Amino acid sequence: MLVKLEKVKPKYMSESEIMDSDIYLSDFEIQQNKFYLVKGRSGSGKTSLLNFIFGKSFSYNGEIFYDDQNLKNIKDFSDYRLSKISYVFQDLKLFDKLTAFENIQLKNNLLKTYNETQIDELLKEFDIYEKKHSLISTMSLGERQRVAIIRAVCQPFELILLDEPFSHIDKENIKKVSEIIVKRTKEQQATLLLATLDDEYFFEFDVKKKL
Repeated sequence: MLVKLEKVKPKYMSESEIMDSDIYLSDFEIQQNKFYLVKGRSGSGKTSLLNFIFGKSFSYNGEIFYDDQNLKNIKDFSDYRLSKISYVFQDLKLFDKLTAFENIQLKNNLLKTYNETQIDELLKEFDIYEKKHSLISTMSLGERQRVAIIRAVCQPFELILLDEPFSHIDKENIKKVSEIIVKRTKEQQATLLLATLDDEYFFEFDVKKKL
């Protein structure tokens, strides 16, 4: 077992709002080396769920454990976020005044997981190599999403969280990007959790849940 949720409920949601959820107010285990899909309508708490697991928000009742350690008892999340969990945020969390390459290098510089040649190869595979030295502020939303995904796979992880990661990417590039994410996740014998409104994209999921 990698992550375990015990009777988790967002504090801002009533029990009637989550009565149809497969996850909230239930016991839910996220196992190593599996692919999970979480579907839910807008406002159902998908982003909150990922933020809870990432330790970004503790605005919930119940308990969440990572490798049997209660997240609420972890005082320093730096190692947890640096080497255990990677996250493609819905709002991307990119720095507009930095270039695509600089955004990717921010975390990679700490771990030296990929060298510049390897990052260049990813930029080419994602069809944004020509944007390597462009400021994020000058790039389209689809290009920014691809930068955020490259940044996420350029670190070691046991769990990768994807929050609506392809909303501005065309279908052809979604297929390419999905294949790279799957390859990287399997290389690390890691777990993938995708939160989305309705599209399952090109992944093959072991477990499907609804919020």
